[in-house]
Amino acid sequence: MAVHAVCEGTLAMLYFWYMTRRSTVQRLKRGNTEWFNVEHARSLDVQSLVKPFHLSDEDIRLILDASHRSRLFVRPDYLMVFLTHPVYDRVRDDVVIQEIDLLLTPHAIATIHHSPFNQVSSLFSTLQATKSQTALGDPALIFADVLSLLIEDVRDILEILAKQIDVVEEQLFHNRRSLLQELLSIQTNLIDVQKTLESRTTIIDRLLAALPKRTGSARTATYAELHRQTDELQNSLNTEYQTIVTLHRAHETYLNSRTNRLIYILTSVTIIVMPATLLAGIFGMNTVHPWILGTEKDFSIIIAIMVLSGTFLWLFLRRKR
Repeated sequence: MAVHAVCEGTLAMLYFWYMTRRSTVQRLKRGNTEWFNVEHARSLDVQSLVKPFHLSDEDIRLILDASHRSRLFVRPDYLMVFLTHPVYDRVRDDVVIQEIDLLLTPHAIATIHHSPFNQVSSLFSTLQATKSQTALGDPALIFADVLSLLIEDVRDILEILAKQIDVVEEQLFHNRRSLLQELLSIQTNLIDVQKTLESRTTIIDRLLAALPKRTGSARTATYAELHRQTDELQNSLNTEYQTIVTLHRAHETYLNSRTNRLIYILTSVTIIVMPATLLAGIFGMNTVHPWILGTEKDFSIIIAIMVLSGTFLWLFLRRKR
């Protein structure tokens, strides 16, 4: 039994070592076009793309870099595009920024992502499962399909945030409760989405200009539509952002008015009580015959002075207000 357990442990270790040393790049070739899809990219996976794309050491370093920035590099043999994309985390109710890298040549495309991109993986799996031998077509148009899926994903995120804004608006003007945390969370999520979209139209324009001019009409029409959809998303994003900023200001105004009202009440009470406190201090002095004390109806006179002075100060404060 002990020998059997040792053998199983050894086999498990060997399998783990083999899997960590084995490239997990997915490949799909139809016609003259080949698609390389890399999920959870490791150094070994990126190294396997050196031969088909003639990657330089600097480009390998850039692909493996963990920083998230949208960039486009024009190389002699290929185009390298880094795209940031917002991903909505439903568990934490937060938008996180992820990056997808793409390599383009006239006959090949590579999609490289360090985190799960379900849209891209689903598109690749669908094409892979299709039994048709129809050519994949222009890699630039495949990239356009990827961009279209990402745009739809951003549209879904904006829809979620828009619904959250509607809920906050309902609570703000009806329930009148503190919504500062919700407002800041939505505002932060909108800013994260805005970061990923602000450079995407520029990337699309530069990419179209850098691509070879063959089948230019199809490319131009496709990327023009993507450009239009991205502009629409940015306009919607700006509208939602202005809405949440307005709600934030309204909430701050409401809180400030409540604070000012509370300060006014406390100040009024303090000033009104001050004459009573002052008189109590005067008549509490250790003297033989304090003023008024010992006269006829002295208690009533003191109470009347307190009430009249308090009423006078209250009327004075109301008039000044």
